[in-house]
Amino acid sequence: MSFNWGNLFGQRDVRETNANPTTSGTKYASVAGSQFQNVFESEYHARNAHSIQNKTGTARAVYCNIQIPDGATIIAARVSGSDSTNTWKLQRYEFGGAITTIATTTANTEDTSILDGTVDNATYVYVLEITLGDDDSCYGGRVTYTI
Repeated sequence: MSFNWGNLFGQRDVRETNANPTTSGTKYASVAGSQFQNVFESEYHARNAHSIQNKTGTARAVYCNIQIPDGATIIAARVSGSDSTNTWKLQRYEFGGAITTIATTTANTEDTSILDGTVDNATYVYVLEITLGDDDSCYGGRVTYTI
């Protein structure tokens, strides 16, 4: 009997799609809001099982790396939050070099205008970031890609 992570978690996410990354089609990589991290260690953000909430008294960014299979093509991205005026971005960090924003829009809105969406894990890491107002929450993010 084989174990299917997708049936366990009830969603198509990075655990399910990375189990067989050579299968072609549309796939999803997702992260819970609780996986997002403070930009500054000294700042306080409240967490629960599924989200992170800004409790700093001012707007602050939180970020999370996201695993996407090498060679995949990113076709859309989205970050969900409590305030749809907050801005998020998907960035590509070059090892030891430049940071490029490849998608950006407001919370709860999907961006399909991806700049250079071919994933190159030998050269880059991929990071979702959202700027939250005080008391605003991030519920999670998702990247849609094809193989």
